[in-house]
Amino acid sequence: AIVTDAYGRQVFGHGPFHADPHAGNLYAVDEPGPAPRLLFIDFGLAEQLSPQLREELRLGVKGLLARDVDALLAGLGRLDALVPGREAEARAALAAALDGGASGALAANTAVIQALTALGKRLLRESRAFRVPRELLLWARTLAHVYALFGRIAPDADPMRHLLPHLLRFVTEP
Repeated sequence: AIVTDAYGRQVFGHGPFHADPHAGNLYAVDEPGPAPRLLFIDFGLAEQLSPQLREELRLGVKGLLARDVDALLAGLGRLDALVPGREAEARAALAAALDGGASGALAANTAVIQALTALGKRLLRESRAFRVPRELLLWARTLAHVYALFGRIAPDADPMRHLLPHLLRFVTEP
């Protein structure tokens, strides 16, 4: 819970996020008080989302939930993340991701998120239709690593339960 809450605040917040979440970079500090704290070390890989990318991610989550390929394509276009002349391949890859369960990611467990991550990587590679901005790539990679870490720490728990309040705030706040 402490890991997902800390990362939820970072990846869905307005500030920078630690983009290298592995056990060697995170330590639980058990001090007197109501709950342990998380200590982050090695900020060699950190990122902060630009206001434009935050807005496009917000719209993208809404498009994902609505299974709206056109909205997703439009957002990627505004980010200049589509390879010119490969729009049909991008549309097909997004439709395949939605058919593969991407729109249900908010209710997914760790194993499903890992499968969706693998599907996304495969579709990106095979379609050759996307130019993923570095900050978006690190954001998605960080979330995938947090899910994987959570799966090792608490395999029977639901990380989305802890991330959801942060995600809802992210989607609904201006």
